[in-house]
Amino acid sequence: MFGHTMAVLQFSQQKMTQEEIEAEKNRICEYFKTGEGKDVQLTSLYLQINPTRAVGGNAEAPFAHIMGEEHIYEELCGLKFRISADSFFQVNTKATEKLFDLLKEWCGDNLDETVVLDICCGTGALGLCLAQSVKRVIGVEIIENAVKDAKANAELNGVTNAQFVCGKAEDIIVDVFKNMPRKTKIIGIMDPPRAGLHQSVLAAVRKSRRMDKLIYVSCNPSAAFVNFLDLCRPTSKRIKTAPFRLVKAVPVDLFPHTKHCELLLLFERDMTSVDAAKFYKWYY
Repeated sequence: MFGHTMAVLQFSQQKMTQEEIEAEKNRICEYFKTGEGKDVQLTSLYLQINPTRAVGGNAEAPFAHIMGEEHIYEELCGLKFRISADSFFQVNTKATEKLFDLLKEWCGDNLDETVVLDICCGTGALGLCLAQSVKRVIGVEIIENAVKDAKANAELNGVTNAQFVCGKAEDIIVDVFKNMPRKTKIIGIMDPPRAGLHQSVLAAVRKSRRMDKLIYVSCNPSAAFVNFLDLCRPTSKRIKTAPFRLVKAVPVDLFPHTKHCELLLLFERDMTSVDAAKFYKWYY
């Protein structure tokens, strides 16, 4: 382990002037450098100053780096990862490795010609841990700094078969599917925020004839339940391709001593559906 510690402090600007904000920044820095907070041994400190008093802060408020290194580093599955203040990364690394081992098992064997599409890839952890077993990894993420981290992590670990793209998943994956060789096998991986993915992303996945296996990592299955329904809804006039079906679901405890757990779900195309033959006629 690298012994790195990053903290992000939020406060509401309210009626503070710029001079008052700068003075507060200096007080916070001194607290962690020479004051009582020095025992925390922070290696990186950011502020997120919210112009409003919104509950939970303002996700759009910029991160201001005020002390230490700009990034922290963590080790996972034998790889080293650079992490920014606004990038997602699982903090319980030992349990995450167990989850990744299960995910790799579900992907299967003989993946030399398989492409992994990592939706909501964050710092690239999932895709990079799979990269040595597959032909190619394509990661999609809307947070720009996370994509920068993912690209840096690929270089840091000498991974040359991984590509990371910044943008809305529903826009990018359509082009990914169009540009993929016709009979390329694609395995989809999703690790979205608590609320799940936008319906347009699920529609794009459903319409792809090149993806017959999808692994969904959910930290809040109740909130993401609509996503599961959208993947498994019967063929309709709106979505003509064959639905997925839930094959396996296994909880992994990443949050000990809480009621929460991460849920790993395996979906496969439902080849028993009435339109399955039509669906695969084009593919083959």
